[in-house]
Amino acid sequence: IVDGQRKAELLRQLAQQEGISLEQTIAVGDGANDVPMLSIAGLGVAFRAKPMVKQSAKQAISTLGLDGILYLLGFRDREGG
Repeated sequence: IVDGQRKAELLRQLAQQEGISLEQTIAVGDGANDVPMLSIAGLGVAFRAKPMVKQSAKQAISTLGLDGILYLLGFRDREGG
């Protein structure tokens, strides 16, 4: 278990290691300690999150599963169909 600042730091490190900008990252979280990470990601998604997290995230998913993130990215159930 790590705090919010560490999660944001790890996201920065991963982006740097992969040679991508933070704008190209996706972060998903549900609790207050995820807010710093969600706020720096290109796509920060509050997933079945507490109300405060939903309010601070750019996107929120409450009724779908994690596959709902694919819809945010533009994927459909059947690609090419």
